[in-house]
Amino acid sequence: MKRIPTLPLLILAALSDIPAAQAQSVVLKADVPFGFSVGDTAMPAGEYSISAPYSGVLRIANDTKNIAATVASLHGYVDPGKGSKLVFQKYGNRYFLHRVLCPTTTSMNVDIPTWNAEKIARRTREAKLDQGETILIAAR
Repeated sequence: MKRIPTLPLLILAALSDIPAAQAQSVVLKADVPFGFSVGDTAMPAGEYSISAPYSGVLRIANDTKNIAATVASLHGYVDPGKGSKLVFQKYGNRYFLHRVLCPTTTSMNVDIPTWNAEKIARRTREAKLDQGETILIAAR
């Protein structure tokens, strides 16, 4: 049986369900004090803008360093509570954006799918010793 990559299909499905002109007006800002990964993109520490240009798509951008990542997102079922937050998973000395929590709009209350780099980091000896850690960063 031939395997079909799922991520391109998720992105295609997300983009095909929405009009091309749709834009999300909510943009979160966050100062992330450590380097991290979003999907397969390494992002340096710095000031970030987080937006959902389309339903099911999340864009994380650092305009100062001219770097951005766009990933498919999944509807989040975690109650965002009060205040917007970025949720990172830490394995060893690596950080991965795991979730965006935003109480003002459901399109920004999302989970980020786990990519291969995160799966590999979970299996490393260093990560097994500390069992991972959840890090919250406030967004505005």
